[in-house]
Amino acid sequence: MMITPISLISLLCLAAFGWVALLRRRVQNQTGIILQRLQREVALEERYRDLFENASDMVYTHDLAGNLTSLNRAGERITGYHRDDVLKLNLAQIVAPEHLDLARQIIHCDRAEGCATTYELEIVTRDGRRVSVEVSARTIHREGKPEGVQCNARDITERKRAEAEMKKAKEAAEAASRAKSEFLANMSHEIRTPMNGIIGMAQLLLDTPVNPEQREYLGMVGASANSLMAIINDILDFSKIEAGKVELENVEFSLRECVAEIVKGLSFQARQKGLKLKCLFEPKVPELLVGDPVRLRQVLVNLIGNAIKFTEQGEVAVRVGAELQTAREALLCFSVQDTGIGIPLEKQGVIFEPFRQADGSTTRSFGGTGLGLTISSKLVEMLGGRVWVESALGKGSTFQFTVRFGIAKPSLKAAEVVRRSYATLPCGSRMPSEPHGSLSGSSPGLRILVAEDNPTNQKVITRILEKRGHRVVIVVNGREALAAIESAGPNGYDLAIMDVQMPEMDGLEATALLRESEKGTGAHLPIIAVTAHAMKGDRELCLAAGMDDYISKPLRAQDLTGALDALFSSKRKPAEHALRSQGNAACAVAPAAS
Repeated sequence: MMITPISLISLLCLAAFGWVALLRRRVQNQTGIILQRLQREVALEERYRDLFENASDMVYTHDLAGNLTSLNRAGERITGYHRDDVLKLNLAQIVAPEHLDLARQIIHCDRAEGCATTYELEIVTRDGRRVSVEVSARTIHREGKPEGVQCNARDITERKRAEAEMKKAKEAAEAASRAKSEFLANMSHEIRTPMNGIIGMAQLLLDTPVNPEQREYLGMVGASANSLMAIINDILDFSKIEAGKVELENVEFSLRECVAEIVKGLSFQARQKGLKLKCLFEPKVPELLVGDPVRLRQVLVNLIGNAIKFTEQGEVAVRVGAELQTAREALLCFSVQDTGIGIPLEKQGVIFEPFRQADGSTTRSFGGTGLGLTISSKLVEMLGGRVWVESALGKGSTFQFTVRFGIAKPSLKAAEVVRRSYATLPCGSRMPSEPHGSLSGSSPGLRILVAEDNPTNQKVITRILEKRGHRVVIVVNGREALAAIESAGPNGYDLAIMDVQMPEMDGLEATALLRESEKGTGAHLPIIAVTAHAMKGDRELCLAAGMDDYISKPLRAQDLTGALDALFSSKRKPAEHALRSQGNAACAVAPAAS
């Protein structure tokens, strides 16, 4: 079949029409896709604009020179500027001057891979107010190059104000706590100083020829003074616990030595009432522990002392057992059982509360502050245990408490402590007929410099030392002490007894200056601190200043002579004579129970 030109033209026209139709459909499809994409972009832009405008946070943008390029409604509200006005401003005109460097760092940070960060600054509003904002910033890129920064700024003025108020309140609380601690320290000093004179002079009078009636009166003076000191100590301890100023030690000590020291110290009081005082240890109780012997001693002294006070006949028994024990720690249970008056059931729940007693009436037979059990309970809690009581009216009481201690690793020191504890007086053995040991053991004939500004205390210390054969020179402050030591030469004094708080120059400063002058000379004058400061940390301050021992007021003759023994006896080391008075004795040097 032969194709004519007309037929060919017709075929070409049909093909052209087909291609046109195909192209039209493709164009329509592409146009639809483009329109859909444009619609999506418009929707996204509208959504972004809506978010931008209605965001609760301030949203703004600026170029790399800091010129503002946009601001949302929240920004207008926060800054006080209309957006048309903002577009004429630079960051330097709304950012607080002290924060401009921070803003510039954000603008000029490394933008090779973009930059996003959060920071805080203050902006200055149109009316001059300052608003704290938390800014989140990110770099805006166009065609791979940075062209500006977008920022979201949240108003944190109220949060900053709350933080400032919290900080101010914390600082005020810390200042109040410091003031309370200073007040307690000053009260301790002001009360103990005159009490030292009362107790010291009563002791000195008892060493002179007096008739039986006078001796009885002096005994009452001493007993009353000691009772007053016990009350003062309770109040100070309670205040320290309430202020969170009690810190626990973590040292090795012999439990048997510690308990035996307590029993020995209280046995005289028990014998005066015709009571038996005994202690029993279960075989599984560890020999050497790690913990705070001072606070354990304080709890036991309180509980045993109470048991003796409220018992008229029979006995007081102290028992120590191990409830749980591993290779590293032990949960010990202590009990103090008496045959005293007992506690009514309805009162057993309140006796551990501050200032509460089983008999709170003004006519009660037994005195006290009502703080002893509260202090003991809080100390036991700090030691990781609990305390409770079982009692029946008229049949006696049993106070029990648990304490968690570490177990010391075997060592030569541990073996020596254990050996010493079994070589000393066992619980229940006959105790000396007097509450204190001999006062004449210290080396006689020492030349002693005493720095003390209180005339009464000067007299007390002088008489105690002179009665034991020592020669005493008195000065009234640290400056005079240094001058006396310098003028006397290296062999002038065997010992200095230094009060801590004195006019012109205190004992701590004088000791530090003396130790500085002794450097390189090989000289070392022993110094004993005698101070009315008896708060936690006072002993450490004295030793850190260079003193060799520490005794708190009211000063007792046996404390002073014991300190002299420690310094001048070849058989005992000064380190063994830690704080002895006012419940701060280190149990590791006490007689022990087996």
